[in-house]
Amino acid sequence: MSAFGRARNSETDHHITAESDPLPTLCHQHLRTLKGCKYWKEIISLLLQLHPAQQQTVFKSEMSQMKLPRTGLVLWMCVMNRVLDTAAAASAASAALSITQCVIMQYTSITCYWETTDHHLNISSYTLQINKTSCESKHSFIPVGSCNTSGSDCSVQAIKSALHCFCADVLASTHTGSIRSLPYFFSGINAVKLPPPQIKDLRPSARRSGCLQVIWRMAESFPKNEKVYILLQMEYTTHNQTQSQTIQAFSNETLELCDLHPGSKYTVRLRAQDSRAHAHWSSWNSTDTTTAEKAPAAAPRLWRLIQPAEEAGKRRLTLLWKPVSWPEVNGVVLSYSASCHSNLGSSQWTCGAVNASRRSCVLTVSDDTCHCSLTATNSAGTSPPAHISIPAHTHAVSVSRGW
Repeated sequence: MSAFGRARNSETDHHITAESDPLPTLCHQHLRTLKGCKYWKEIISLLLQLHPAQQQTVFKSEMSQMKLPRTGLVLWMCVMNRVLDTAAAASAASAALSITQCVIMQYTSITCYWETTDHHLNISSYTLQINKTSCESKHSFIPVGSCNTSGSDCSVQAIKSALHCFCADVLASTHTGSIRSLPYFFSGINAVKLPPPQIKDLRPSARRSGCLQVIWRMAESFPKNEKVYILLQMEYTTHNQTQSQTIQAFSNETLELCDLHPGSKYTVRLRAQDSRAHAHWSSWNSTDTTTAEKAPAAAPRLWRLIQPAEEAGKRRLTLLWKPVSWPEVNGVVLSYSASCHSNLGSSQWTCGAVNASRRSCVLTVSDDTCHCSLTATNSAGTSPPAHISIPAHTHAVSVSRGW
């Protein structure tokens, strides 16, 4: 017979009525009996091991039968008054500590995260307990493991499968005692966080000019029936411009990136997700690459400054420019070439190859009308020229733009 059954006695079969004394008075009257009855002590001990919700369920179940004699029922109510007071205090403390999420790294560990809302508890350590449980009843528990920490997360190692339901709770130790969080139930398959995909190679596409091939692999193998759930997200970024696509992972393990800018550095990132665990993407795996250069598609922007020269019939001409901007530059400019020639004769003046770090060059030209040009060169070729005309007989300082 259970402690509950043994606790019922065979006194007169009267029941508590609305005219009964208030509960505190009755409890005081029967205090000596309550302290002396070992079965009631068993009941208290048993009930205090239950979760508050279970305590109330047991209490309501027993009371609904209404078969306890008067004294037994009074004692029962006294016990439950004490237990429920304790449960209320425990629930209030538990509300200050709660698990926010648990994440399963497939075949490696379960990590749970929690938070405390009362920062005056002076918690010294936490103990996380993970159990497997029934997905339907949530009553039976099989220990998986536990871990201790002084932080707000902890990992239980060596998880062989995520195809279970789990229950987690965390016990916080304080200088006045301990606080246990409410149980946190979760389905393993909905909490899986996959390891990041591996980028095996990133190279120019052999099939399509101007495209890149991304060859990737998952760090682990998947059964055929599981592959349909695995998603792959790819991002590629250059100059703060990002494009993204999400595909079914195993539809193609070689991806192509097209419509890329020539001569541009790209960061390519991949991550994976089990679609049943939509809240958990893997961490990113990334690599950098630079696309092949093409000749600059646009000319530099050109200005000129005209000043008198010390030599008669001459003037000092300063050519100034701004570099070709991205994406038209199509690579890295190595040098500039600036030159001018007279419209009236064969005279020609040149700055030669100007280092890419410079933005100007100075020529001494005649007073005649002349024409100047500037180009930018990278490893793939030379840009279209920028042009500017210098009018004749200009002796004052003059600044104008080219085209």
